[in-house]
Amino acid sequence: MNRKLLSILAIAGLALSLPAAAGAASLPAPGFYTAAVFVVEASGPENSCQFVAQTGQSYNGVFYYPGPRKLGANLRVVSATDDGPNVYVHEYSRTGNPGIIHWSGFGLEGFEGNTPLMPTSFKATIRYLDESSFTMTMTVDVTVAEDKVCSYGANIALARSAPVN
Repeated sequence: MNRKLLSILAIAGLALSLPAAAGAASLPAPGFYTAAVFVVEASGPENSCQFVAQTGQSYNGVFYYPGPRKLGANLRVVSATDDGPNVYVHEYSRTGNPGIIHWSGFGLEGFEGNTPLMPTSFKATIRYLDESSFTMTMTVDVTVAEDKVCSYGANIALARSAPVN
């Protein structure tokens, strides 16, 4: 074989191997993820964030990621207070395309049980670490009453703890 042909084949081989290597950590696998949530900022009129989020709070929860372009993603946070245990749920709209770094949409959140969930809008920036972990920085607006909106920002670290069957 001549050198020119060998050079072309070598470059083609390198070009074909780069996307696979670069894309290896670009998509988390569907499953349940342990979530560590830290609220970096919360604001709203007349203490509207009191039961939604407060600056400096941290929570642990479970994030269900059904895979790309799917419905059903949700984050459940558990807490125990003087009033008893609570489960706070965040329900998200359809997940984004594979490998996206910006995810936004609408959803619902609030305490599970007898109270209605509140409408939300959210924007997230995703940083993929590998197929089993990623981080998100997220801003959320929660409509807590007709003319009251709680806004908060959170940093979330997620590590896969169980696959989806």
